[in-house]
Amino acid sequence: MSRNFFIIINFLLVALLGAYVIYDWLNSRKGFVINQTVFEKFEGKKELELRLSQVKLVNQKKLDSLLVLVKKEKNNKGLADMYDDLLRSSQLQEEDLSARYTSDIWRHINDGIAVFGKDEGYDFIFGASGNGGIMYANEANDITEQVVEFINTRYNKGVNE
Repeated sequence: MSRNFFIIINFLLVALLGAYVIYDWLNSRKGFVINQTVFEKFEGKKELELRLSQVKLVNQKKLDSLLVLVKKEKNNKGLADMYDDLLRSSQLQEEDLSARYTSDIWRHINDGIAVFGKDEGYDFIFGASGNGGIMYANEANDITEQVVEFINTRYNKGVNE
């Protein structure tokens, strides 16, 4: 009898724990954002894209000036090599800046979403990125625009946590 009693008690405890977990999940506040939309509408992205385009413009002006000399002095191998080196270094610089800026943008977005979630009482905020993480979600749970507005306001106030 004592062994059956412990089995029944264990079963009840497991059932109660399972019911609590399900109840907690069903009553938690959840939302999702469309990652690409948040990324595209983040105002910090526009600023960093402007910086990158300025670097590209400066690099292109240097390349164009050097190309004029290369064309003028077709037999000067040193100038042609200098042009090739400048072209490669410009491309590497632009790729590095682009990667760094993208990383900075996502850091700002993720930090902003974390603060938004905490401030608004969300238990979960999922990111829908089209990679299979979320294949369907009820549009009523789409908080993309709220998050975009929040992170842009936060960014414009100069909050960089």
